[in-house]
Amino acid sequence: QAGQTAINFGIHTCKPPSVPMADAEPPEISVVQEHVATYHGSAVEVAFLPDKGRVLLAAESFEPGERILLEYPLVEAAVDQGAAAYKTLQKLKEEGRLEFAPLFYWAALCTLTAPEVSAASCPPWPAVPETTQGHALLLHAPPEACAEPSASTRAIVDALWPAGCSIDPLRLERLLQVWIYNSFDQGDGPCEAGVIYLASSMLSHSCAPNAAWHQDEANSFILHARGSIAEGEEITIPYLGPNELCMPTEDRRDILATTKAFHCSCERCSEPLDTARIFTCPRCGEGHALAVVAALPADADGALVCSPCGPLSATEVAPLLQVEARLRSWARAQQDSHSSSSAVTVGGVACDDTIARLREAEAAGLTGGHWILDAARAAAAAATTTSDPNFAIELLRKRLAAHELAGAHTVTQCARLRMALSSALCNRGGVNDLREAVDTCSAAADSLALLFGDDHPEHQQAATLQGQAARKLATVRKTSNLDSARIATVLSGCDPVLPKGASGKRNARTSRRAR
Repeated sequence: QAGQTAINFGIHTCKPPSVPMADAEPPEISVVQEHVATYHGSAVEVAFLPDKGRVLLAAESFEPGERILLEYPLVEAAVDQGAAAYKTLQKLKEEGRLEFAPLFYWAALCTLTAPEVSAASCPPWPAVPETTQGHALLLHAPPEACAEPSASTRAIVDALWPAGCSIDPLRLERLLQVWIYNSFDQGDGPCEAGVIYLASSMLSHSCAPNAAWHQDEANSFILHARGSIAEGEEITIPYLGPNELCMPTEDRRDILATTKAFHCSCERCSEPLDTARIFTCPRCGEGHALAVVAALPADADGALVCSPCGPLSATEVAPLLQVEARLRSWARAQQDSHSSSSAVTVGGVACDDTIARLREAEAAGLTGGHWILDAARAAAAAATTTSDPNFAIELLRKRLAAHELAGAHTVTQCARLRMALSSALCNRGGVNDLREAVDTCSAAADSLALLFGDDHPEHQQAATLQGQAARKLATVRKTSNLDSARIATVLSGCDPVLPKGASGKRNARTSRRAR
């Protein structure tokens, strides 16, 4: 989910909400409203907002964890390596004539109607009914990108259809843009596929979303309430992955502008202070100084604001911002790749470099939920899982504590951190470790059930891990009780009553009588 661009299916490409829209409600909204009413009843409704376009509103109130809707795919497009048309796309890509990945063009081709496909000069590929294509064309696509067919689209038309054929290149371009901006990925490599929905594509983005989504094995789009949602409230989801949601405002906006073509003005992005850039105040040494979101000249005062001290001077904040700038690229690389080179060599130079970055961030005053400090802790925990598990566990605890304080947008990240912490505690295996692992995994399972439902694989994985930790704890306690009884025997010189199930003379006699 993280760090990918608009030409990959590995991102959540729903409709960008904050694109320039006309003040008048578009006529096609009635078609979407009819579809939503038919398939989703009274749960949600489509509305038009002049500053956002079409959005999805709650038609009734929802409690945390309650399912809002389940939607079947409008169109599914799976790569067919043996199809002549797909082989043509691959050849055009090798020749440098396709701007985007072949899958996007293949998906657009698979959203053509049967008459359009049958007119091609190669064997046919999957097609859709005219009504389905009409619904697909209602989804968002930037008007400027659909003004005329691109060179890539014209090359495809020339390669697949005979000269003089009535296929409309502009319609194919429009379908291409629909898939670029509204598709969800379904696999990688030879199994690469994508899917688009109708109602779910009306969902707007927020960096503080009130709903969570996932897809089941049938590619159905399932939406749950993260918290209480009032009737008439807009339903929002994150277009960003859990790691990206924890990044600074400027970075989140850059990612969304690059991949979704809009400037985010959600609740979090509109806050004047950035909660992902937290420093220890250099003036009082106790308060937390947060960075202002607005861009300021390098020599301006007030770039950081401490709650007790107020705005800090440029001289005070300069050392903090210099270290932050120096570590920024390294931290982005950590978030873009969990298998970065600085976290894979345990006990060597790469591990030492990771620990050095962490120490530099801590010494410079990056604190709490600062995204760079979190990236450094994540890399250091990964680098020391085997060589120093105690240190890795402590880092996981610090990461979890920081994310818990950051806000509701971190609930997915917190659940996954709890699972990682529980696994590490189980591996260490002490009685207190296992107690903590059971409680931590229970909290993770509860959060994942709320987000995705109790039939979701992540919830089931957390519940399984909790059960394993509980069984291991019971075994360790039983062994510990047996050892205590044996020690008491040695010290007292008597034959104590051993715990039920323990091996010993008294148990052996009881067993013989029972037989």
